[in-house]
Amino acid sequence: PQCQYGLNPSSLNLQKSGTSTTYTASDMCEGKATEWGPQTFIHPGFMHTILLTDLVPSTTYYYRVGTDQHGWSEIYSFRNRPSNKDESVYLIAYGDMGVSPVESGAKSTMDRVAARIRSTNVTCLLHIGDISYARGIGALWDAFMTQLQPVAARVPYMVGIGNHEYDHETGGDKDPSGASGPGGFRPEWGNYGIDSGGECAVPMVRRFHSPSNGNGLFWYSFDVGPIHIIYYSTEHDFRRTSSQYQWIEEDLRSVNRSRTPWLIVGSHRHFYTSESESPTDLIKLMLRLYLEPL
Repeated sequence: PQCQYGLNPSSLNLQKSGTSTTYTASDMCEGKATEWGPQTFIHPGFMHTILLTDLVPSTTYYYRVGTDQHGWSEIYSFRNRPSNKDESVYLIAYGDMGVSPVESGAKSTMDRVAARIRSTNVTCLLHIGDISYARGIGALWDAFMTQLQPVAARVPYMVGIGNHEYDHETGGDKDPSGASGPGGFRPEWGNYGIDSGGECAVPMVRRFHSPSNGNGLFWYSFDVGPIHIIYYSTEHDFRRTSSQYQWIEEDLRSVNRSRTPWLIVGSHRHFYTSESESPTDLIKLMLRLYLEPL
């Protein structure tokens, strides 16, 4: 795979090559995700990754991807994120998107987001968990990525882990997060189930990328202009003795507030809710107990 890019759509004079990967049913942990069939696993094709290392901040680039042998995409553009703390940034954030028409709100949300990105200099989009709701149905991942293209082709699409990508009970040796035990973090006060359909985050980590300063897509941080953004996982151990807690503490300690005075912390499950719940969600109480003081 190759990317041709430059400062002018008629002169894509820079080029980088990349790598390709894929995954199969046996890479995943359990259930539908491990079974071949039109309503379960289908081959996802190949995911191509190309890293552009020489980009100038706050600069618009034009690009296309492909090869001379197999053809080229249309030309897209993006504006690289600012590095100056005095520059304003515009972020869009949501969780629980899903794919249209399976999730009825997805099309109207994506239409509005795509329109906003065309009209406004959006610096970054934060999708904090529950990405496609494929839940072991491979065709839904393909449909979601097609739905996403008008947005992700133009702005960084930064994802965090949710229960519907990760939660599983068995096959823990295939869990890309490296969590211990067959189903990862499963305390008696939790309600962690089989919400991923057995995917245990394998399709997500093959399709999306993150900085490598934490634990892959599961917890990581990055800077956007004057903002330091931290993603952590509510599907993994977040108690004070956990490696994730220690990473969050160290990352927070390393933030230079004169360089990034704004700090945003994102996770899929929330500390508080306006919903009435019966019974009470104990995970929220534990998140408050362990992470809110930090």
